[in-house]
This record gives sequence, structure tokens and C-alpha cells, in this order.
Amino acid sequence: MPAEVFGPDHAFLQDGQVMSLAELNRIVRQFVRLGVVKVRLTGGEPLLRSDVADLIRILKCDLQVNEVALTTNGWLLAAERPLCAKPDLIASMSAWTASTPELSPG
Repeated sequence: MPAEVFGPDHAFLQDGQVMSLAELNRIVRQFVRLGVVKVRLTGGEPLLRSDVADLIRILKCDLQVNEVALTTNGWLLAAERPLCAKPDLIASMSAWTASTPELSPG
């Protein structure tokens, strides 16, 4: 989907450039130790991560982050994504922000 929207010349991150779950776990763990209580998943499109449900589970269950929020453009909410298939994870989210053309005024 993204390649069709942005075109063949758009420079997407390669797999090795995207932070792994282990890297995100390690970084957020340090922030939690420093007192961070809210994490917002944003930047680009978080739902493009095939492991976004695992990331949310790590943040909420393993790291005990009080508030986990996600900002999305909404395009992948209707698609068969791992997060959408896990209503217990959706219910555990503290906040959602979805911006789709159907919801935009004018």
C-alpha cells in the first residue's frame, strides 16, 4: 500500500534501519526508569510494523507503561493487521488518534 501511494522513487527505510523490538524495549525501559509514564507510537505509520501488537504488549505488560497511545492515518485500521485482530490490546490502549479523509472536514 505505501509504495503505491508514495510512488516507486520514495525512499523507505530498509528492514535493518527500523528499530527492533529489543532496541525499543531497551530504550523505553531506560525512559521508564527515568520516570516516563506515557509513550505515543507515531511517526510515519506505526501500523506498518508487523510486530506492532507485540510492541504494545511489551509497553503495557512487560514495561508497565501507564499510558500507551497510537497516532495513525487510519488507512490500515480496516486491513487485516495484527493489532486489529487483538481487541484486548486495543482495549488496553490509553488513546488512539486516527486521521482519515472520511473524518476530515471539508
